[in-house]
Amino acid sequence: MSFRSNLVRWTAILVLPVAASFAQGARFDFDFSTLKAVESKIELRHGNAAAIVNAIGGLQDPDLAALEAFQNANRVIVERAMPSVVAVRVERGQLPTRNMLPNKALALESSGFVIDSKGLVLCTAEGAVGQGPFRITFNDGREYVARKLGADELVSNLALLELEGATNLTALNLGNSDRARPGDFAILVGGSRAGYTSSVTIGTIAGVDRMAIDPQKGRFMPLIQFNGLVGAGEPGSPILNARGEVIGVLSGALAALDPDGRPLNMQTQTIASTGFAVPSNMVTRVVDQIKRTGKVQYAVLGLKYNNAPRGGALVLEVVVGGPAAKAGIKAEDVIVEFDGRSTPNVAELTKMLYAARPNSQVTITVLRNGVRQPVTVRLGVAP
Repeated sequence: MSFRSNLVRWTAILVLPVAASFAQGARFDFDFSTLKAVESKIELRHGNAAAIVNAIGGLQDPDLAALEAFQNANRVIVERAMPSVVAVRVERGQLPTRNMLPNKALALESSGFVIDSKGLVLCTAEGAVGQGPFRITFNDGREYVARKLGADELVSNLALLELEGATNLTALNLGNSDRARPGDFAILVGGSRAGYTSSVTIGTIAGVDRMAIDPQKGRFMPLIQFNGLVGAGEPGSPILNARGEVIGVLSGALAALDPDGRPLNMQTQTIASTGFAVPSNMVTRVVDQIKRTGKVQYAVLGLKYNNAPRGGALVLEVVVGGPAAKAGIKAEDVIVEFDGRSTPNVAELTKMLYAARPNSQVTITVLRNGVRQPVTVRLGVAP
């Protein structure tokens, strides 16, 4: 079968179920496992870029209809999301310090989105710095004043704002970020990019559980890596999956770690080809806590760890007097289970720890000198 025939066949298999779903008013719910079923039938060799261009250029009307159906499916996702995405602006006079902006800048602007129809907007903590008030601008020009309900500056860098006098807003739904896989289709809808509202980037999930660290606070966090153009002002933007659900919130304050453990700068000052997002499952916990208490608390073990060569989390250092030290955990132990669940790597252990309740009691299984040992730990509270 020719490359062009393979391309057309792949496109039809990918697009037609999507088009049919929208024709019936359903949500975009495409299973990317379909792509895997035909992947082995498409041969891509070195130097095939010209063949791809020629194949697309030679498409006939039925082929174009399939491509247009895919394009229209993208449009539906974006058009449904745009009314919920906002620009978040804090004026120079509201900032805690004048040094936060260049001399010529009058305001700090970032992005956010409606997470509750009653007037709650999620954005980054750095985008909602200070006590406000904050100015929220929608794509259609509507403006609201907002106050800050609370923020998580410790780990997720997220903040929750409440709009004054706003009702019946269109909120975006949070999806299950644990279902995200590398290669998945994803759309970023930004509230502010270089002064423009509602900029759109269509990209892919490049990776999940990318460990990141806040260089100032030293807090680790697993992030989703998004491949696609990301511009200044877009931290706080939602990243959507094929269902139109939010699976990540673009971050701008954390630093990704390179393979050698060195921090990589993630500040999106101009235009970058990749970005990192807080997973939606963590977003859900952060939002729930801020709604209830106005703040976010995290459990801590009181130790430093890294990926063990054969799986698990290798304990590098135990904080004297911390929860782990009191329980008898030692350096060079390998944590293989957290409260009955396997911890194959640092990312999984970190997610479990952040989901745990501070001051709760858990059983941690460590591998010490080749022997598995259960240890009971009362978790602490992050300062």
